[in-house]
Amino acid sequence: MEFNYFGRDNIPKKKVDIRPILGAAVVFLIIGAIIFGAVYFAVLKPSAEALEASKISAQATVSTLENVNTSAAMSAASTYRTQIRAAGSSTVVNSIVSEVNSVIAREQKRKELLTLANTAADGIYYSYDNVAGKTQSTILVTLKSDLEAAINAKNSIDELTTYQNGGFNDTATAAWKSLHTAVVAGLTGTRVSVTVGDPLYGEFQPMDNAATYIGAYDWTHLRKVRFEKATVQIPIRDTLQRTMSIKENSTVQVYLYNKTLENMGLLFNNAGVAYAVYSDSDLGSVTWTKSDGTTSQSYTINVWETLKAAASGSTNAAGIALNSYGETVINNAINANIAKYDTSVIYVIEVSDAVAEEIARAEFQLSDKLDVILVLSL
Repeated sequence: MEFNYFGRDNIPKKKVDIRPILGAAVVFLIIGAIIFGAVYFAVLKPSAEALEASKISAQATVSTLENVNTSAAMSAASTYRTQIRAAGSSTVVNSIVSEVNSVIAREQKRKELLTLANTAADGIYYSYDNVAGKTQSTILVTLKSDLEAAINAKNSIDELTTYQNGGFNDTATAAWKSLHTAVVAGLTGTRVSVTVGDPLYGEFQPMDNAATYIGAYDWTHLRKVRFEKATVQIPIRDTLQRTMSIKENSTVQVYLYNKTLENMGLLFNNAGVAYAVYSDSDLGSVTWTKSDGTTSQSYTINVWETLKAAASGSTNAAGIALNSYGETVINNAINANIAKYDTSVIYVIEVSDAVAEEIARAEFQLSDKLDVILVLSL
């Protein structure tokens, strides 16, 4: 019987050298790193930097929106900042910026109209607010509220522009017409004083003309106007040479001449002359002598002292007719075609208080650049 043995043989195994494999792997890793680095520095990093730069620029644009400072602008700005931070590409950022710029234009228009609403409700003599020198009006409080609500309800620049050209003007004009109509309804008498504050001008009108005047203008003019019955009397010193035809109870136009600018503007129309008072140095005494060659008659009187004596009870002085003496002298001189041109005269005229303030600055030497000129109304 033959027995076969199977077991380990003594044939030596050949060892495998892995160094070439490791070397190739290292080479491939190095090449991959080089490629990745090239891609990163050539593409990925510049792209990331560009995205960051676009976000910084976009956030600056959002700051411009915030500076408009309307409630809608502030709310939109907060939303856009969040969207910009989350944006994953410059394309997305640029799209957001385009939208922001559109909203900036819209909110700037809204801000313009809100400012205009404040102007519409804040006139020269009346206001929605309790301001010194102005009368607070509930009509204007409501006007401001209504205008702001309508403006804030608009969602596009086209809507805002359409409202400005239509509803805004209609609402503001209706409010001012209502205010002035109520003021005039509370006045009595046959005439009314109308004062326009910018530029300053005033006049007396028949009371019946007030409604026509109010109806003729929109809010841009009516916010400058005041109707009133109360007037003030203010003296204006002049000379007979400049005011020869003006008398007590005359109606005059009051002009203001600016000596620096060399221009003249109408300050008050149809002012009434309450009094005309002539200077004592010109008309305060009379010395008269008549001679026919052989005899002479003399007459001397101190008008001022005679008036004082009559006021103190002297019957002799009271018997001298001096009523309207000054005006009679001037009328007689004009009728005789002769006059003492430099005769001083003070005219006490009736105007609105705002116009009186301007006259006072000129007359009482608060301004040496202004001259008040009276012209008789025919």
